Amino acid sequence: MSDEEFMNMVRLPGDLFKKAAKCYRSKLGEMFRVPPEKIYPDDSFSELARLGTSDWDILEIVLFLEQILEVELDDTKVPEWNLKTTVGQWIIDLLVRGS
Repeated sequence: MSDEEFMNMVRLPGDLFKKAAKCYRSKLGEMFRVPPEKIYPDDSFSELARLGTSDWDILEIVLFLEQILEVELDDTKVPEWNLKTTVGQWIIDLLVRGS
């Protein structure tokens, strides 16, 4: 799936949100050792975790996105997640809360 297709499925407004979503997807690919094109909005974190990657932490993603967005993301802005949370819904929730 191309970045453009990913963005269309996630339906994020504005260039900053689209940049953040693209960077988020790239970071997930790096963390889970898969090409970003293989990460889809409806993938759950548990599906990605099953790929046999090393230890990972959602905090690593949050800190990375803080740098991209140039904002501080505290506990009230970071959405709840679990292994069933989809990557698309989590980034939407984060960007809405963080803006």
